[in-house]
Amino acid sequence: MGELASLAAAATWAVASVSFARAGRRLRPTALNLAKCVLGAAMLGVALLAEDGDAPRPSGQALAWLAASAWVGLSLGDTAFFGALNRLGPRRALLFWSLVPPLTAALAWGTLGEPVDLQMGAGMALTLGGVAWVVAERSPQTGQAPADHSTATWAAGAGLGLVAAFGQALGNIWTKQGALGLSTVEVSVIRLGFGALFLGVQAAAFRELGDLGRLREPELSKQVGLGTAVGTAGGIYLMVYGLQHTYAAVAATLTSTSPLFVLPLARFVLKERISARAVAGAAAAVLGVAVLSWP
Repeated sequence: MGELASLAAAATWAVASVSFARAGRRLRPTALNLAKCVLGAAMLGVALLAEDGDAPRPSGQALAWLAASAWVGLSLGDTAFFGALNRLGPRRALLFWSLVPPLTAALAWGTLGEPVDLQMGAGMALTLGGVAWVVAERSPQTGQAPADHSTATWAAGAGLGLVAAFGQALGNIWTKQGALGLSTVEVSVIRLGFGALFLGVQAAAFRELGDLGRLREPELSKQVGLGTAVGTAGGIYLMVYGLQHTYAAVAATLTSTSPLFVLPLARFVLKERISARAVAGAAAAVLGVAVLSWP
């Protein structure tokens, strides 16, 4: 079930990426990240209270791991990803997510002692190769693409994408270490709560707290609300469940397939043409997923 949850997380993040890319036109990255963490923590907090009517009681060690995970993954990594979205657009920003699985695999091997056998290596290579082939393709720009196509903008977007990938990989490892003995909802609420705390400080330092007043705009609040409900509350829950029930490298590989789920959105929402190359890349990635999931 961990593999299925990780794939579902990828689908939710694909939907959320389009929604957050639109919201990013009105909110700067830290303010947008803070809004989705606060709203996501509130949504999952309600689910937790409905589930057992009690607050989580994690150990001090679990709190430390989850706090560190929230800082590197949500505060640092997600803010960098939103910055990459603003500069590169959703499809190309997601290209850097292809770096998360090998980084996660290396970290999991070194810190958790998780194996990387031949089957896992082949499945990861097929999946990541297919994903990279899909999102690296140049295509006509749409209204979702960034307006500035300068070399400096692309370089800045690439740098932010790299920071986001490393933050996500390290966050995966620390989340798994902090999740022992806790339910999936508990881990998700604690991690988002810490993320909101760190981002509040970050937004104040960057003087972005005033941006949150724009959430009174109906269209913007709808975009942030949709992205948060689907990609933050739903996506983080599914990601944590996947990390708890399969190897970190496998979970990271499957959650990196978001660009495949972006394809139908790109075709029907963003009005992009889907090429034969994109279809071939998606087929290779699906074959890789099958190899990874084979018992």
